[in-house]
Amino acid sequence: MTVRTGSAPAASAKSSTSAATTGPTSAPATGSAGGSPPAASGASTASGAAIGSARSSFGVTLEVNALKRTSQNIVELDFTVIAGSNPDSLDAIEGLETSSGQLGGAIKLVDEQGQKEYLSVEDSNGDCLCSTNVNTGSAGFAANSRGEFYVDLTAPPATVTSVDVAFQIAPSVHNVPISP
Repeated sequence: MTVRTGSAPAASAKSSTSAATTGPTSAPATGSAGGSPPAASGASTASGAAIGSARSSFGVTLEVNALKRTSQNIVELDFTVIAGSNPDSLDAIEGLETSSGQLGGAIKLVDEQGQKEYLSVEDSNGDCLCSTNVNTGSAGFAANSRGEFYVDLTAPPATVTSVDVAFQIAPSVHNVPISP
């Protein structure tokens, strides 16, 4: 397993089947679609609600559902992707996907105070430990559909209690707490 950061200790092995992966489902997206400017929101304390969300200029909404420490060296990010009604939103979602059909390899955690980035954890083949067999093309996501996903990332030190979640296709979600 490869940890893609120079500052964190090597990660221990974790089964990539430990979190369920579900594909997109049809549900209305929130907010307006199209050329709206990107937006991001911070932490929420409401039970069952997303911790934070970000909206791309293409109408894709990314919700952070949980960021939890699964070991000393790994945190798991659970997130929701909601396609907008704009056809460009489907192309934007593909920006989160790796060439091998994994969704999450382009996501990173940023510790602004410690000035470090924490990237996805990879197995011995160089594949991220994240949602796999995801079809974000036209056969997978439809306009206004949503899907639940996860990615394992290198964990910051235990003294770091919150980070920013940086998505390649949308603004960062700031001050996301790391659950023990």
